[in-house]
Amino acid sequence: MPPGGSSEPAQAGDLDFDAARISQMLGAINAIGEQAGRSIVRPALSREEQQAHELVATWLRELGFTVGSDAIGNTMADLVRAPGPRLVIGSHVDTPPGGGGFDGTAGMVAAVEVARYFASRQPGLQHPLRVACFAGEEDARFGDGRLGSRAAAGLLAPSALDALIDDSGVTASAALENLGLDPNAVGSAQWKPDECAAFFELHVEQGNELEETGVSVGLADGVTGHCRIDLTIEGRSNHAGSAPMAQRSDPVPAVAELILAAEGVAQTSSVHGPRVTVGRLLVEPCSPSTIASRVRLSIDVYDGDAESLDAVARSIIQAAGEITRRRQTTLVAGVVAHTRPAVLPTWLRQIGVQAVAELGIDYRLVMSRGLRDTQVMNEIMPAGLVLVPSRGGLSHNPDEWTSPVDIARGSRVLAEWISRLDEQLTKWRQP
Repeated sequence: MPPGGSSEPAQAGDLDFDAARISQMLGAINAIGEQAGRSIVRPALSREEQQAHELVATWLRELGFTVGSDAIGNTMADLVRAPGPRLVIGSHVDTPPGGGGFDGTAGMVAAVEVARYFASRQPGLQHPLRVACFAGEEDARFGDGRLGSRAAAGLLAPSALDALIDDSGVTASAALENLGLDPNAVGSAQWKPDECAAFFELHVEQGNELEETGVSVGLADGVTGHCRIDLTIEGRSNHAGSAPMAQRSDPVPAVAELILAAEGVAQTSSVHGPRVTVGRLLVEPCSPSTIASRVRLSIDVYDGDAESLDAVARSIIQAAGEITRRRQTTLVAGVVAHTRPAVLPTWLRQIGVQAVAELGIDYRLVMSRGLRDTQVMNEIMPAGLVLVPSRGGLSHNPDEWTSPVDIARGSRVLAEWISRLDEQLTKWRQP
């Protein structure tokens, strides 16, 4: 099935939220960076990501929004018909290697659909509405992500961009310069204090809890934490045929033992416990007749509990030390990225619960198991997150797929949630 395609009827029970239009928007965005192998390649801070931003900006201008961008490459579109702090909805359009057409993109299309709904209403919201398309959410290119939302939150220093380097040796600073942006001006991307009242995002679940329970909408009560550990295990290269087994300093078996030890930590936990993954493994010199001299790998730990996240990371590093000493190899290990779990505000989620109840849509409270721009925005304002089912639980995969009907339904929930918060904030402001 092509990216953005749908095998379901183009209807969602509400003509204001059109599954056919959503499918068309998905297809238009995913034509940018589409590969023969069906994956979508729009890396963080790339020309392809920038082109997708420009397409989203065009749609929002047509709806009457005032559109601008900043030094990190974020796109912001504002509809101001009333005074007060902004209500914000947004997501991202960049993808990881081998990714599909729904992670982030579905949320961005939903944001446009919600923007269309409110732009057509008169008098509409009693607060300004902002749509944000964040740059560089995925961490695959530079090893750390959510760059655009972190800049907007004032959590990304320009100096940090020089330390983020992709596999080609390009720094995040250089990537911005290649796009005609000024990395030294990233501080100017920070949103003003009290400029915004709340942030909302729709995202595909990237899991199978909703699908398995037959529920069409998830309201997230939290977002998982993440820790990335980079490890280098060094041994001594030698001829594969002549070096006796007992005299080898081979980093590959040490890494194999470490991978199984790390996997064991996760497998002894419950289904809601930590996730441990080796996502990158580089063997040097990578010759079939040579014992390796060095292996570099990354281990990602995800956990919704902060104490458990740190404990798992510590246990992996400790195990790596014990294994490498026993196998007469050396170890260099360090944490290169760390994001604490986010607890989303109960009071805001309760307004979302009221919204889905009013619409008669079934829902489930769930933990978001992937990192989100929502997580960053929650640092500076209350944030709410709607999740919609991922078929087969697949994501970061060319076969990831979410029904446009489910995206339309989730968009309707977002609009109702925003409307109810708009009314509540207006009451609170009244003397």
